[in-house]
Amino acid sequence: MILKFFLKFDTFSGDMLVVNRIYYNFFTPKIGHTMVFRTNKIAALNNNNVTYDQYYIKRLAGRSGDKLKIHPPFLYRNEELIRANTILIKNIAKINNYNGYTKKNNIKEKNFIFVSENTYFMLGDNSINSSDSRYWGEVPKDSIIGKAFFIFYPFTKRWGFAR
Repeated sequence: MILKFFLKFDTFSGDMLVVNRIYYNFFTPKIGHTMVFRTNKIAALNNNNVTYDQYYIKRLAGRSGDKLKIHPPFLYRNEELIRANTILIKNIAKINNYNGYTKKNNIKEKNFIFVSENTYFMLGDNSINSSDSRYWGEVPKDSIIGKAFFIFYPFTKRWGFAR
C-alpha cells in the first residue's frame, strides 16, 4: 500500500518537482518518459520578438526520424501502436480519466508527421486539453532540461517518485 503511494505520478499546473538533469547525458530518452523542457527555442511559441520562456512537462511520443500517426484514440509510432508505458496504454484504452489521443492542428492536417532531426515530439496526457507538439511543433534536443523525478509539493496523493 505504501509503495503504491510513493509511485503515483500525476502532475498538475502548480506542482513542484525535482528534475534529474543528469540522466539524459548518459541515457537516450525512451518513448513514454516524462520530460521537462524550456520553451524559449520553440518557434511557434516565440513570435513578435517576444520570447516565451517557460518550463513545460510532457510525455515523449516521438524521437528524431519517427513517423507518428493518431487515429483516435490510438497513437502509432513507426506504424506500431505505442505501448511504451502504463500511462500511454491507459490513455489509448481510455481508462480512468484518460480520453485517448486526438488529432489537433499540425497532425490533423496530415495523416502522419515525421519527427525532424535533433527534436522530440511531446504530447500531454490530457490529449483533449493539452497544448503540446500538435500545436507548437517539435522540441529541440538542447531544450530538454531532464527527466521528471519526484513531486515534492503539494503534499497530496500525487506526492512521490515518478515511475
